[in-house]
Amino acid sequence: MKSYFKNSFLFVLPLILLVVVGGWIILNRFAHKIDPYYVKLTSIHHEGLVVGTSRAAQAIEPSLFGNMYNFAFTQSFSPFDSSYFDLIKRFHPVDYSVKDKLASNSSSKLHLICVDPWALSSFPGDQFESSNSSFVGKVSPPIFKNIAFSYLLKFKPTTWKDVYSNCRSAHYVNDGGRFVVDMDSLEMDQHFKLNFKNKLIYNKKKEVYLYGSISFKRLHHLNQIVNYLQRDGKVVLVQLPVHKELAKLEDKFAPNFDALINQFASKNQVQFINLRTYHDSVKYTDGGHIWNGDALKVSGWIRSKIKHTGN
Repeated sequence: MKSYFKNSFLFVLPLILLVVVGGWIILNRFAHKIDPYYVKLTSIHHEGLVVGTSRAAQAIEPSLFGNMYNFAFTQSFSPFDSSYFDLIKRFHPVDYSVKDKLASNSSSKLHLICVDPWALSSFPGDQFESSNSSFVGKVSPPIFKNIAFSYLLKFKPTTWKDVYSNCRSAHYVNDGGRFVVDMDSLEMDQHFKLNFKNKLIYNKKKEVYLYGSISFKRLHHLNQIVNYLQRDGKVVLVQLPVHKELAKLEDKFAPNFDALINQFASKNQVQFINLRTYHDSVKYTDGGHIWNGDALKVSGWIRSKIKHTGN
């Protein structure tokens, strides 16, 4: 009997090692394609951060700003709530013991926080802490670098049957954390025509039927995130451009939004870069998300407008 178990173990062990090593190789080879979130959760980020929803995730290229990582997700997973704030704290720990040193050196790190009316709004029937039940509220920092076990085991990327197709997709998360929706200009034009009308209808429903409004709870959590990130660097608020028709809906939904953010920025002594007037200077995949081909252009505008004196 002992011989049987020994032989069985010797037979099974290589198979287990093959699965583990093979899985590790696949994860490292295709981590950036598994889904738009997984690779962002495979390491602790000590760099400056890009914070926001999918608008920021697709538009802001961290490599133009030096030591920075794009830690933006989507409206569902990274609105301004306590779950997203807690996720930032878990994956971007701040050393409070060097607070004074870092605070005196505002150029030590740069954090870009992207705001828009939808990310700071709430709607009747919405679960405010919607990200609490998702990976955002529960995923743990990795035990081993480059493998996010808690995400794979508890939440899995989309569905496992989609992993193969995702790995063959042209879309991926680059080394800086930006989600690259890779389309040439012709593909982008076709995609825009198919999606723009639906995007407008979706936001029109939000405005007319759901009676949403700017949420002071979300502003409170935005304030917490700003104060936290100010402890180890310079914080800049950014509003990205959207298609002019979508901008009209946003103006109708939150007519005083720009003034509100200007007041918020002044109170917190941070810069606010508003790129809304640049709406005709870039292309969009659906009206709300900037085309990958213009991401470097938009990021360049932000970089050129950042004030380097004080915070």
